[in-house]
Amino acid sequence: MADPRFYPPHSSLDAGSLRAVSCVVETKGHLKHPISNAAELNDYHAPTGSIGFIKESRYLNTLHNTTLSAVIVPARIAEAVPSDCFAIISDQPRISFANILQTLYPQAFDTVTEDSSADTIDPSAKIAAGVRLGRGVVVGANAQISTGTQIGDYTVIGQYVQLGRDCRIGRHNTIRYARIGDEFWCDDHNAIGCAGFAFEHTAKGYVSVAQVGLLRIGRGVHLSSGCSIDRGALGDTVIGDQVQIESLCKIGHNVEIGARTVIVGLCAIAGSAIIGRGVQIAGKSGVKGFTTIGDGAKIMAHSAITKDVAEGAMMFGVPAMPYREFGARAHELHKLVQRTKRKKIR
Repeated sequence: MADPRFYPPHSSLDAGSLRAVSCVVETKGHLKHPISNAAELNDYHAPTGSIGFIKESRYLNTLHNTTLSAVIVPARIAEAVPSDCFAIISDQPRISFANILQTLYPQAFDTVTEDSSADTIDPSAKIAAGVRLGRGVVVGANAQISTGTQIGDYTVIGQYVQLGRDCRIGRHNTIRYARIGDEFWCDDHNAIGCAGFAFEHTAKGYVSVAQVGLLRIGRGVHLSSGCSIDRGALGDTVIGDQVQIESLCKIGHNVEIGARTVIVGLCAIAGSAIIGRGVQIAGKSGVKGFTTIGDGAKIMAHSAITKDVAEGAMMFGVPAMPYREFGARAHELHKLVQRTKRKKIR
């Protein structure tokens, strides 16, 4: 769900306001509480007055058990909505949800606060003794920076961001919508906690979908330069303890990365992928969204992961396959080429 400290709702929506959202065909049931929060279907801790959406029938079990106050669904699965949940029937559920998000959280698209002339260090920020700040550092409202942390020149720490002890933040970084553990080290020019790449296509063009989750980073994570790590769309993007990420990597929204995983430069991990503990991903590799890589797996350089990977597997190729299988295929191809050459010689 959207954390109200980072995303205080701009307004609440009654049934009439929800019906006015584009792409809504009809509604079903009674809205018991005004909508003031967005959440995932399986967020059983979401407060009363939360809304979510579903597009595909494969999530019907989650829909049956949802505790949300309202849910946006296509007509074909409207009957599966629990009786105590207000159903909003839409031809394009995600676009309807995007419009509701934009109404509830317009600040999710803001890049400058209303008072852009304020001091660079907000007076409500909690900065511990022993913190060292470089030139031009900006610290937003209610941010928390723990002792021993150093922040390089012209870095921006957004409102409510939490930085643990003994962090080393380089120059020209932007950190927003994030909770970061102790001993986080990053070099220069990183975008941390930025909005994910999310949109829906309509006849009038593309509709951006607000990203109202957070980024949670564990202890001892090291990040090189030029990386982009998205915050979650609704839930959080999560990076475990002691993860190492080299330069020019892209981590999409709602990705989960297990402890002690190593990701080498120029890798891209698409949204909602799950990377296990102790995984090694070599350079210039890509991971498709909604795939899972098991603990201890090794992804060799220049590989493309398009389906789930078992624990401890070694993968290579485009699309990636077990390395032994790749080797066997390469051997067979080599023999075929040699036979073809011999035939031509004869």
